Amino acid sequence: MGSGKCALFLTAAVALCLSGTAEGLLGEQAQAQDAIYGPGQQYANNGYLIDEAYTLVDDDFLALMEQEMRQTPEAVAGIAARAKELRPYLEMTIDQIAVDVAGPGALAGGGAAVSNTALVAGGLAVAAGAGAIAIAGGGGGSSGGSGGDDDDGDEPEEPPEPIPDPPAYYETPEYNAADGGYGGHALVRASSAYARGFTGEGVVVAVVDTGLDLNHPEFAAKIIAPHNAFPDVDEVEDLNGHGTHVSGIIGARRDERGMHGLAYDARIMPIVAFDADGSGADLGPTAWRYALEQGAHIVNNSWGYPQEFINVLNARSEWESMIPDEIEVAHQLVEAGIISVSATGNESLSEPSIPAALPLHFPELKGYWVAVGSAEQVGEDIVLASYSNACGQAAEWCLVAPGSNIYSTIPSDVPGEATYGNMSGTSMATPYVSGAVAILKQAFPYLEAPDILEILFESATDLGDPALYGHGLLNLERATQPLGEVAVPTSNSINGGSISLDATALHASPAFGDGIAVALQDEAVLGLDAYNRGFEFDMDQLTTGKPKETARDALHRLKLFGGVEERSVRTIEQGPFSITSATRLNASDPGLGSSPYSRMSFGFSSGSSEIEFSLNPHVGRSFGLREEGFAGVPMVEGEAFDQPHLGLMQSGYGSTVGFAVGQNSAFRLGVFTGEIDNDRVSVYESPPSVTGAIGEFKTSFTDSGSVSIALGALSEKGSLLGTVSKGAFGEQTRSDTLFANLGASFDITRTAKLTFSGSLGQTSFTQDGMVEGGSGIITSSFGVGLSQRELFADDDAFSIAVSQPLRVESGRVDLNVPSSRNMDGSIGYRRLRLNPQPSGREINLQAAYGFTPFEGARASVGAMHRLQPGHVAGRSADTIGLATLSFSF
Repeated sequence: MGSGKCALFLTAAVALCLSGTAEGLLGEQAQAQDAIYGPGQQYANNGYLIDEAYTLVDDDFLALMEQEMRQTPEAVAGIAARAKELRPYLEMTIDQIAVDVAGPGALAGGGAAVSNTALVAGGLAVAAGAGAIAIAGGGGGSSGGSGGDDDDGDEPEEPPEPIPDPPAYYETPEYNAADGGYGGHALVRASSAYARGFTGEGVVVAVVDTGLDLNHPEFAAKIIAPHNAFPDVDEVEDLNGHGTHVSGIIGARRDERGMHGLAYDARIMPIVAFDADGSGADLGPTAWRYALEQGAHIVNNSWGYPQEFINVLNARSEWESMIPDEIEVAHQLVEAGIISVSATGNESLSEPSIPAALPLHFPELKGYWVAVGSAEQVGEDIVLASYSNACGQAAEWCLVAPGSNIYSTIPSDVPGEATYGNMSGTSMATPYVSGAVAILKQAFPYLEAPDILEILFESATDLGDPALYGHGLLNLERATQPLGEVAVPTSNSINGGSISLDATALHASPAFGDGIAVALQDEAVLGLDAYNRGFEFDMDQLTTGKPKETARDALHRLKLFGGVEERSVRTIEQGPFSITSATRLNASDPGLGSSPYSRMSFGFSSGSSEIEFSLNPHVGRSFGLREEGFAGVPMVEGEAFDQPHLGLMQSGYGSTVGFAVGQNSAFRLGVFTGEIDNDRVSVYESPPSVTGAIGEFKTSFTDSGSVSIALGALSEKGSLLGTVSKGAFGEQTRSDTLFANLGASFDITRTAKLTFSGSLGQTSFTQDGMVEGGSGIITSSFGVGLSQRELFADDDAFSIAVSQPLRVESGRVDLNVPSSRNMDGSIGYRRLRLNPQPSGREINLQAAYGFTPFEGARASVGAMHRLQPGHVAGRSADTIGLATLSFSF
């Protein structure tokens, strides 16, 4: 396109492309200007000229620095220190040059400036004969630290660790800055991105505009490779104000003054393509080409062609004829993976202008191109600003962002003065989207441009008609959260297997208490969303198993209290044969009725031996001391006097063989198989099962007491001591437990018994998921109790007891956890070795009393006080009180 056409277009554009008025700048000298979207700003020359050295590329910058170091070797430390402030991403190279010039001690003293080195106008001025040469360059980073990347666009392998501060921490006066205008950060929910550690660090945004106030404090050490696209002009000073305002919205520093940019740690590459009055030659393609050559990641175009010049509805051939250079370089940007963000225009039209609309006739640009309209808040509603062009046929690649009365940086007549003002236009909305792209690019450096834009589109807040709003309002809170189903990888690549995070859970049995959750408290697992972005999820949030609430626990125990289950036993005997039935109640069943697991036993006894086959036996109770020490005596909690390891089985089959060993001793052998007692088994396709055996030797020293020793083994399939997991944790659990029990019951008096029971077990297991296995898991349980009959009446009974339910004492659990999603799509893993011992130890203190208030009725009252319930240290003690009244007919 020739300069004549351009001049004609720019002259006509003055009335067509601008909307709103500039406020708080230079009084009447501030006037809306021409083809730059949003109010332009014309400034009188303030007499301060930025030294041409600001335009030096990195190689020339380093060469000049080395030259000055060699000329003034005594000032090497000061020169190096200032050079690193200006271009921190070159820190290692600068240090190496300093050492080469002055030796290993060159940097001693921390870089304090020496007498012949003066810091002038934001540059490094070093005496050189009678004159001074200024090195005033753009450096990465900001108040938050240097970018850490090389100029060639190299990016970190993994996203940074999230910052622990909540979103509210970032919602400072600087974040909400408006000064009578509007701050759009809150509207796009930027604080949520900051709280996740995403600020645009290391990302370079080229701003094709009117230049930049290089001395503005908000851009200190943030400018990289500034350039003027006008032939034979080196200065990038912003005499219009538009470019400085746009750049501030993108990346002004977070420094507790004025305002800060949306991506406040991004670096700015200012490229002058428009002069002070907003006019100039056709420099858009030239500016784009420079941004491409200098390694920019994003190009911000807060400008466009008025539709009077080139209508969006024109045919492709007309576009190719009128703007061939723009089309050619646009394709070059796409080939380099650069994202272009362009304003829709300020003509109140139903279609956007060019370059925003370019993909309409060149669909290959989609995925790298964004059109941005201006939205504003009216009451509780977000609407399209009256001046803004709508998304129209560009809806597929269009967003809206805050654009009205936006508060941002403006140039000052006084070098180094921080000045701010308000402007309106799609020019102000566009840098919000550029900043958002920078945030996503830092957060997920492995994503290609099409995925980044698709994420912004999918996460946008729907405002209604796509012809007006495109995908909707920019929403950084949603854009930096997982989108779609999240899956935990199970292979070494994002293209390998994975399991849904929603289908991943671990339900710890009471023996583990909070041990597994505590062991995983500071651990995270990697989850991939629909775009294969890596997110960390707290592993302890995937575990359950907290102790039941006291009220619910009391309801469960009420069903078992007072011998209700025992009194349901019915036995029919015929010679040596017997059949016994009972209603077995399930303490984990939240209902008050009986469970379907009715017990039935078929027995045969002959002299000194007996055989029994049982359906749904209570194996732990059959081999414990509860029946001997507390038969018919009410207890609130009696499991510690059973065989607690055998209490895992809920339903199944069992068989026992018993025979006398001498006059006062007996031996019993039991085998069993069935399903695990776990109130979460319903979520698994195949409920966990257990198979085991136990041998018990019991001897009576006199008629007043007995001692029993039991040894047993059990093998679980699908669980670990009743703990079940699914999904990425693994489901094919195989665990083996060996256990021993020592118990004794003695008659203190004719009606009183003292009973003791203690159990120890050791478990090892293997698993097929993140949890690989473990060994040396030691468990224990104990109980000491006293039962007293005929305390106040012939048929009453009283009991007191101190007990500890089954608890994991020590052990090892091995995990192999996906922890990182790398640039090449590989998945990194880390190995964990955990001790699942719970933080506390539950001790139960209980007392109960049963009596007959009248014939045919039985009453029981009792209470239990639990210290550290659920084996959780620091958990408040609770007390359960129970009372039952049952009738016999």
